[in-house]
Amino acid sequence: MTCQVKKNHPSRVKAAEELHEHHQLPDVAELLGDLNETRKSEAYGDVEAPELNAEDVVTAIQDYVSEVEKLLAPGEGND
Repeated sequence: MTCQVKKNHPSRVKAAEELHEHHQLPDVAELLGDLNETRKSEAYGDVEAPELNAEDVVTAIQDYVSEVEKLLAPGEGND
């Protein structure tokens, strides 16, 4: 997988989808969308913020980071 990630939301979602598909990382594309909508709601007020539970968001991020660490760990067939 070679994905150029630009500094915009659609590019980041695409990268998350490809990492999920090609490396079985947790699917965080929907979470990224919800976080972006929350950002827009707070910054511009032009969209309604989705209902997010802070503990669920933190858990999802921690789980994702743990899986990325496993993917990148030496000796796991990734070096």
